[in-house]
Amino acid sequence: MSVAAGLGVDVSDQAVQRYTRRWIDDPEFDRESLVAEIARDAEDAKDATKTLDVGMLDAFFGTFGRPMYVQEYFKHSKSFPPVASAKPEEAAEFVRAWHARHQTSLSRCREMHRAFLNEKLDEYRFATLYLDRDDEDGFYETLKRELVASHEYRAAMTQRLSEIHRDLYDACIDPEELEFLCQRVVEFGVQLDDERLEDFVCEFKLERDLLIEAVRGAFERVLGRLPDEVELAECVLKLRRGGTSEDVERALARSLEFQDVIKLEIERQLGDASTPRVLYSALARVIEAWGTAGSATDDLRRVVRENISVVL
Repeated sequence: MSVAAGLGVDVSDQAVQRYTRRWIDDPEFDRESLVAEIARDAEDAKDATKTLDVGMLDAFFGTFGRPMYVQEYFKHSKSFPPVASAKPEEAAEFVRAWHARHQTSLSRCREMHRAFLNEKLDEYRFATLYLDRDDEDGFYETLKRELVASHEYRAAMTQRLSEIHRDLYDACIDPEELEFLCQRVVEFGVQLDDERLEDFVCEFKLERDLLIEAVRGAFERVLGRLPDEVELAECVLKLRRGGTSEDVERALARSLEFQDVIKLEIERQLGDASTPRVLYSALARVIEAWGTAGSATDDLRRVVRENISVVL
């Protein structure tokens, strides 16, 4: 890349990168240092310092109240008024218009960072991240998508949703449940202070209550008991991931615990006729019949009754 239009000197891409890196990394690398370094890189140091229009740098400082960032110089140098040092009023007018555009863009980007990331965007970071594209069509829509897709947004939204849940229900939300809730909210791309966040949390809590009832019903129908907290959390997550209460029942019906349930029902129906041979023969037949029935809510007593007579 050549910056001859801005500096009056042919400078290689490698040199531009070096100037930029120096300006970013070295707080002591000020305007005078930049002038001197460009001068050393030019074939004729005297011509280089003459064509570097320090008048624009001075006009910028007078309006912005700070030195010009190297990113700003490289972006705007081609449109600088000619010989700014000799026409300070023209340079000042140019910089004032530039400052107005800059403040508008900076303010909007700052507000978006606050709204979506809950962080402050300083002026130098703005120049580093957005100066090369803040005047493009659709920039702010693109920036919103980038912020919503960032890890910082997800982390901030996760914390915000956790706080809302705790305030509403005086309880902490399960971390995996919180992840599901956050993913739902992220799909809408709402701001951290959006009033709809409470509605999201309330709706999610209502859904969870319904899923809990479905899981408890499945356990009572199949095992004759309620699930403990670990079992409840695991099954609710299965339902969150697209499972159904019938899937939960089928999984319970394949468990060793369900075999104990069957054995108890066989023993109840056999009474005094229950012996190890009869018990386990009946158990094998009932398990096989239960599997072909295809439903964990099938009438266990009926299936047991139909298969006991065969082994007696």
